[in-house]
Amino acid sequence: MAAFAAYTIIGLSLGGIFSLAALGIVLIYRTTGVLNFAHGAMGMFSTFIAWQVFYGWSHPFWPGWLSTLLAVIAGMVFAAAMGLFLEFAVFRWVRTREPVVKAVITIGVLLALQSAASLIWKNNQYHLPIYLAPQTLTITIADVPIGANNIVIIVAAIVLAFGLGAFLRYTSFGGACRWDASARSAGCSAASSRRWRGSSSPRSSTSTPRA
Repeated sequence: MAAFAAYTIIGLSLGGIFSLAALGIVLIYRTTGVLNFAHGAMGMFSTFIAWQVFYGWSHPFWPGWLSTLLAVIAGMVFAAAMGLFLEFAVFRWVRTREPVVKAVITIGVLLALQSAASLIWKNNQYHLPIYLAPQTLTITIADVPIGANNIVIIVAAIVLAFGLGAFLRYTSFGGACRWDASARSAGCSAASSRRWRGSSSPRSSTSTPRA
C-alpha cells in the first residue's frame, strides 16, 4: 500500500509537469492554429535566465528566498517578453499563411533559441539546483513523505489548468496575450520539470533542465 501511495504521488507530480508543458501548446494551437515546436526551447531559455540570475548575479549575502524569488521573476518576465516579441515581430505577419508554414517558423525559432543558449551558456552540463521551496519542508500522506517542491508543481498545474479553461471560455484577448501566456507556461514547465537543476545542454532534444 505504501508503494502504491508513493507511486501515485510521483505520478501526480510528473503529470503536473506534463500538463504544464501541454497547456501552453494547447493554448496557442486552439487560439491561433500554430503548432509551436519551439515551446520547449522557450521554456529552456527562460529557465536559463532564472539560472543566470540565481547563480551568476545573486550576491552571496542575499538570503536564499530572495535569490529564488528574483530568479523566478526574471524567468517569468523574460518568458512573457519573448512571447510578446514572437507575436508582434513574427506571427502577426503570417496569420493568413498555411499552418505548415507557421509550424516551420516555430522550428526556426527553436533552432535560434538553442543556438543562442549554446553561445551564451555553452554546451555544458548544469546540475546546480534552484529549489522553489525548502528541501527540508515535507508533509507525510499515507506514510509517504512529500516534498514541498512536488506540492508546488501539483498546485501550479491545477491552478493553471483551471485558469486556462477560464481564459479560453470567458475572454477574447488577442494573439499577443495568448503568446504571452503560452511562453510563461513554457517557463513554468521547464523550471518545474527538473526542479530548477539547470540544463544538460542547450542543444538537448527537449531543451529542458535535467534532474
